Order: sequence, then structure tokens, then C-alpha cells
Amino acid sequence: EVLGDIGGFGGLVTLPEGYERPVLVSSTDGVGTKAMVATAAGRFDTIGIDLVAMCVDDVVCQGAEPLFFLDYISVGALDPDQVEALVSGVAEGCRQAGCALVGGEMAEHPGAMAPGEFDLVGFVVGVAERDRILTGETARVGDVLILTKRLATGLLVSGRRRGQTSADDLAGAIDGMRTLNRAAAEVLVARNVRGATDVTGFGLLGHGLEMARASGTRFVFEAALLPALSGAVEASAAGVETGGAAHNRRFVLSS
Repeated sequence: EVLGDIGGFGGLVTLPEGYERPVLVSSTDGVGTKAMVATAAGRFDTIGIDLVAMCVDDVVCQGAEPLFFLDYISVGALDPDQVEALVSGVAEGCRQAGCALVGGEMAEHPGAMAPGEFDLVGFVVGVAERDRILTGETARVGDVLILTKRLATGLLVSGRRRGQTSADDLAGAIDGMRTLNRAAAEVLVARNVRGATDVTGFGLLGHGLEMARASGTRFVFEAALLPALSGAVEASAAGVETGGAAHNRRFVLSS
């Protein structure tokens, strides 16, 4: 429950009832170069949803229920319509995630950022039952890995910056980015899922390796069965690579 109203120096939130040994779980993330994609598309009302999704997924995969969210927006020059669209996206993301948007900050940086440029950062806090926290250390032989979204969002965004991702394929990637994993999160809790991860910077192989190493198991992926977004295979064949792919490859091959 959120206490107070707009205008306070800090957001006030009570812990939900029903937890015997509640543990707060927090995370932060930013949209990075996806801000350039939003600017190029001239659409700023969906990137906030993606921001919420990235932050919330980090706490959900540890077995937490997201409670509240805060955002930070920096701009080169204040454009009220742009800021309104950004905040409306964050608010919609919070609505979909089932958490409260309790505050934020907006800063104007003339000289440091050009007019029209922006950055968007989010912070989320959730709560988990202490004895049901997921750590990635409990995968067992015979477990099945379920992906809740198609792969290659980062690849298509990188391809767009190089002019090698079509508008339709980019739209598919954006649809995925602005779709939250709330249904999967509810299943995770209700079905006592053994472990989970958020496939982000290290990619499926990197995060899968982390889980396998932590739990003392091996993960087997059948490449032909992995669900990828439309245009991903073509982008990869054309030489498109995400900024972190080389680092991820070294991480996986050296392990």
C-alpha cells in the first residue's frame, strides 16, 4: 500500500501482509542505446514499458513480487511532450507489472546532451519470502528450461542502427520489449519453479552457463528449437553483432 500523495520528498510504501520472513529485493537498469531507436522512430511512449520490464524481470527471477518503482529522466532540453510520453510509458509498465510508481527525477543537461537526446533509468523494489528466494543454484538433472520470450532483441536493435533490420522486424522486437513477464512470474510462484534467470546482457548462453555452474549441472540447447524473433537469423548472417557479444563469447568459451 502506498501512503501519502504526490509531492513528498520520498515515496512511502508498506510491506504487503502474508509474508512470514519478508526480504526486500532491488534492481536498477537503463534503456541504453535503445533511446536512439526510440528517437529514430519518433515514438517515446513504449520505451518506459521496456524499462519497467527489464528492472522487474531482475527481481521476479529471484522469486520476488515487485512493489514499487522510481524513474530518472535526463534530457538535453526540456520537451514537455517527450517527457510526458516517457513517463506515461513507465506508468503503463508499472500498471502491467502490478507495482506502484512512487516517484522520480527529471534533469535537464544543456551542453552535456543535445536537444532531443534523453536517457531513462529505473529502480524497482520487490519482496520475497526468505525461504523461497531463487538463486539459480537449484537446477537438477531432468529439469526443463522454458523461455517466456523470443530471443535476439538486442541483435535486431543493433541491426537497426546499422540499417540492417527492417521496420517490421524492429516492430516485432519492440512488441517483445514492451511485453512484461507478469503471467510467467505468477506461474513461477504458484508452481514452485525451481530456478529462473533473466536473459539480458550475457545472453542465453552466458546466463545459462551461470545457472549450470552454480547448480552443478549441464544445460543442453537444441539450436533449431530456440524461438528467435523474425529477422534475427538474417541479421546474424549479415554480420550484425551486439556490443556485448564478443565479451559474452569469451566468457562462455573460457569457462
